[in-house]
Amino acid sequence: MNTSETLLLDDWRFTRGDPQGAEAPSFDDGAWQRVSIPHDWAIDGPFDKTIDMQTVAITENQEKVATEKTGRTGSLPWIGVGWYRREIELPAGCTYAELVFDGAMANSRIFLDGEEIGGRPYGYVTFSVDISRFARASAPHHTLAVRLFTEPDSSRWYPGAGLYRPVRLLAGGAAGFDRVGTFVRTAALDAASATVAVTVQLRRAAARAPQTVHATLLAPNGGVAATGAAPVRKDAAEIALNVPGPRAWTPESPTLYTLRIEL
Repeated sequence: MNTSETLLLDDWRFTRGDPQGAEAPSFDDGAWQRVSIPHDWAIDGPFDKTIDMQTVAITENQEKVATEKTGRTGSLPWIGVGWYRREIELPAGCTYAELVFDGAMANSRIFLDGEEIGGRPYGYVTFSVDISRFARASAPHHTLAVRLFTEPDSSRWYPGAGLYRPVRLLAGGAAGFDRVGTFVRTAALDAASATVAVTVQLRRAAARAPQTVHATLLAPNGGVAATGAAPVRKDAAEIALNVPGPRAWTPESPTLYTLRIEL
């Protein structure tokens, strides 16, 4: 089964505050705001200079007397707790599923069907949560809830607040490539040939049968520039592709090749 990617951008419900039991599937979110993501709950305002006001003397500016300073985080109401909820459906037959959060500000706690399954304190990094065991359940529909908490005095600039980048659902079969486990680099290059080194990490081992990773490098015109294959050992494979007559990338001629890998 090939891995599919579904963008979870619409059909979200959102509220400010911290209602008790908001992670539960039975929770009534009918009065919550309907939103699409990316979403930043603070940009609706209102502006309030007291949100980030300080009375300080900035010694780097040779100030001797403390004065009022404001606006360093935009004077927007980004501090506090917010909740997001929506239903998700896992594809029939999938045995692997993963939720990828490209940006969640901040201190995220992720719940599925009322159970806390992951999260990330830092708001400026992509993270993922494996939900494969839910894919093996008999019911395909599940309730996803996300609690975010942006703390006071935690930023020197406007940080935003909310699910400010997309959420993705990946689903597929037991075997597949790790989401961030493929690395491609030029190991050698001259006018006559190039060697492209490919490292592939599998998401997990499928069955116990031997497996092989096949790599195809496509030239800028779409033709095949090189092919190679290697057996999987310890859930990884290393492939060296020999490319005759390579076209190197330069600012004046930004030539790009495309790598296709198959298991």
